[in-house]
Amino acid sequence: MMLRNSAVTISASLLALLVCFGSTTALAADPTQVSAASVTEASDHTEVRLQLSNAGATYSAFVASNPDRLMVDITGATLASGLSTAGAGLVDHIEYQTFNDGSDNARVILFLKSKVKHEIRSEGSSIVLSLQAGVVDDPMASQNNPPA
Repeated sequence: MMLRNSAVTISASLLALLVCFGSTTALAADPTQVSAASVTEASDHTEVRLQLSNAGATYSAFVASNPDRLMVDITGATLASGLSTAGAGLVDHIEYQTFNDGSDNARVILFLKSKVKHEIRSEGSSIVLSLQAGVVDDPMASQNNPPA
């Protein structure tokens, strides 16, 4: 009789652990994924749209030179396979990186044809960059999305 009660107690304890573990797993948010990138040319600017799987991603952007680049870091993001590398307008091509530091951060690098001024904003589950030629960003300036 004592063995049977011990087995029931152990089974109940294991069930409780599985329920707790399952609950915390279910509550964990899915990581944001960069699922698509597109570049379109308008008469006065070039627009880059980064489509994300979730809205509300935290991001920052900064410029670099030699060669001219605009980099967008997206916190807690992964990259879909097969993302477009094609450029248009002021963008020569796009490259993508992830960090191997366990942070699950992604970087989108826009290789530019010349120095540009950029504006960045969120639109739903997209990050949209507007690039204009003829006006140059301060290379030390960066833009971050406002906290939610």
